[in-house]
Amino acid sequence: MSASNSTGFLSFFTQIWCCYLIIPTCSKTVEVGTTAEHVSPVLELGEGPHWDPLTQSLYFVDLHRARVNRYHPETNGYFIATIDDYEGDVSLIIPAEGKNNNFVVGLGPSIGIIEWDGRSNKTSRPKHVKLVDETPGNRLNDGKADATGRLWVGSMGPEIKESPGHYHKRRGSLYSVELDGTVIKRLSNVSISNGMAWSLDKKKFYYVDTYKFAVEAYDFDIVSGNLSKYMIAKNGNLIVIFDEWLIIFSYYSNYSTDSLNTIKNYINKGND
Repeated sequence: MSASNSTGFLSFFTQIWCCYLIIPTCSKTVEVGTTAEHVSPVLELGEGPHWDPLTQSLYFVDLHRARVNRYHPETNGYFIATIDDYEGDVSLIIPAEGKNNNFVVGLGPSIGIIEWDGRSNKTSRPKHVKLVDETPGNRLNDGKADATGRLWVGSMGPEIKESPGHYHKRRGSLYSVELDGTVIKRLSNVSISNGMAWSLDKKKFYYVDTYKFAVEAYDFDIVSGNLSKYMIAKNGNLIVIFDEWLIIFSYYSNYSTDSLNTIKNYINKGND
């Protein structure tokens, strides 16, 4: 799945947050004989891979360690930073357009802005934090933007204390953050939000609730953001890669691929 180049606008807070969106065209297939290259140190939980064509860098997070990561393939440069004055889960990192070293990040159940030069071992403190999921114990687990600039973020429930590595089911939701900053709950009874993407014609929205072990597909209204006509995607060809890169995070001895959609989300911070 890929999308053609376009520009959109997103405002999380009136006169505080605004977002521009670039959607690069990229769609390739995985050929027989493709190998995975180990590029990072050991991660506790790697999430939210995002390719930035401007810096030719891959950004992602080590979720439970509150660390943001940048990998620059051309130089093999690898950089890690902790978020200043923050203790909690970090679910995504996305560069901001027009504001060098500014990024939107997922902070537990909220979203916020940090500053990072991509090399230092610590970022700024989060600013302009906005609560998305108000359910006690929930946190965000994934986030992307559609072609109009809406930010889509999905949440999940807390870990079951008596069963480490397992999570309370049907406690999360899928949200969109509209241009005026309104948060709309789009789907309920979600277990673990993952894998958001859109079709080339922007008429289908693909979504993964991990515990369902399937890729869901919805008819998508790009004007309203409404989802309808739920189905299980059966046509295949749903693995998406950026350029030559397929990002694989290993968990214990198993491998899982995180399908990267082609949405490029930029944040511009307005006046303080």
